[in-house]
Amino acid sequence: MANTNLEAAREIARQLRLRDIGGMIVIDFIDMLLEQNKKKVIETLREALAQDKSRSQVFDISPLGLLEVTRKRVSGGLLEAFSETCPTCEGRGVLLTYDAT
Repeated sequence: MANTNLEAAREIARQLRLRDIGGMIVIDFIDMLLEQNKKKVIETLREALAQDKSRSQVFDISPLGLLEVTRKRVSGGLLEAFSETCPTCEGRGVLLTYDAT
């Protein structure tokens, strides 16, 4: 299970970057009983997120076995990505772009 969790930690960091996910992320890794495995997974995730241009913080595994990560989102979000300023009301509303449909 340790290798699966290490692969998952690297993939989680990749997906957070690709999808520009920000906020508080809670991860439930499988069978995290051994302390050395917990440390390896935390270190792997920290190393993978260190390559990210966004600021993130990885906390220790909680008593419930959950790992918490905070990450600052880089872009403005989905509304900004898939809309444009409405020319009629000059910015009080938005129009979906063709990319969104």
